[in-house]
Amino acid sequence: MRVGVTGSTGSLGGHLIKRLLAEGNKIRAWVHRNNPEPTSDSQKVALTGSVGDIDSLTSDPPL
Repeated sequence: MRVGVTGSTGSLGGHLIKRLLAEGNKIRAWVHRNNPEPTSDSQKVALTGSVGDIDSLTSDPPL
């Protein structure tokens, strides 16, 4: 399954992403511009932007 996760650098988001990846899901994770989480997993793509700023999300590739 392909899953989009907001708040991926937070406590809940971090645990959720680990669980989703362990289950074989592909993750698209949105992070704060000033706090991007390094992504070494090929199944996870870290995107910067704000869900409150629709223009910052429209330039992201589709899930």
